[in-house]
Parts: sequence; C-alpha cells; structure tokens
Amino acid sequence: MTDKEKAREIKEAKHHWRSGIKTVPYLGSHDLNEYKPIQLVISYVTKEMTKGLKENQIMNIAHFTDKKYKSMLLNATNAKMLRAISGSPFIEDWKNIKVEIKVEQNVRAFGESFDALRIVNKKLTTSKIVITKDHPKYEEIKGKLESGTSRSVVEKYYDLNKSGL
Repeated sequence: MTDKEKAREIKEAKHHWRSGIKTVPYLGSHDLNEYKPIQLVISYVTKEMTKGLKENQIMNIAHFTDKKYKSMLLNATNAKMLRAISGSPFIEDWKNIKVEIKVEQNVRAFGESFDALRIVNKKLTTSKIVITKDHPKYEEIKGKLESGTSRSVVEKYYDLNKSGL
C-alpha cells in the first residue's frame, strides 16, 4: 500500500468519539475500526495493577504479539472464554493463543449500557513452522529434544512431522 493510499484510508475511516480524546492505556471498543472484529495473538497474560484508570486494581491483562495494539483488560467473561479456548484455568498457560476480538454493543453493567470487547468462542489456529532436515532451526530443535525438552512443548510451536525427529 502506498503512502497516498494509507493517507486516503485514514481520512476516509470513521473515527469513534472516544478515540484521540484521552489516552486510554488499554484496548477498548473505540480502538476497533468501525467495530470490525480483529484477530490477534495473545503473547502472555499477567496479573498486575492497572494504570491510568479511575479506580486502579489488580486485574488479568492480555499482552499481544502485535505491539501496535494496546494490552487488554480481561474481565470475567473474557477470562472464562480464554479458559475455554486454552483448556486451562491458569493464566500462565494463556500464551501464544490466537483469538478474535469483537465489539458487543449495549452490554448492561453497573446500571449502564456499554460497548464491550469480547473474545469470540472459537479456536483459531496459528500456523506452525514446518521443520525439515534442511530447516535452519533443525539442529537447535534436535538439541533441545536431546537435552530433555518435552516433544509436546516443541510441537506447540513447530510441526515436526517431516523432520524425522
């Protein structure tokens, strides 16, 4: 895409009334262009004190591999969804999970209606790197397996079916 095309796309895009008014440190519905769903990979989840909110508190926060997106506060609904998608109730296991995030409008909470981010209940697959004997990572992976790293751990990230390992 050329710079001219990018500029035109920015100019023609709709802008949410909250965008640009106040710097919000976490991903919100106003960050999804025209409320279109997005797919992101959750790099990891931490339990930490929130920053920049009216009431700061300890919450689960999802951090994404794509750094152009802000971290996302995980309310109970989204945490339950990650538990279902990952198969684990432990936030330390919520790593490298590809998710779709959408906006659900008019969610009732605290006596008001809000537009809320929701993690969609479907498992999205991330493509694994296929390892063959010619692949540059072959020797490294072979070494890890020989040193005792579990094959199931390696297979979370790499397809070893054509490797002979």
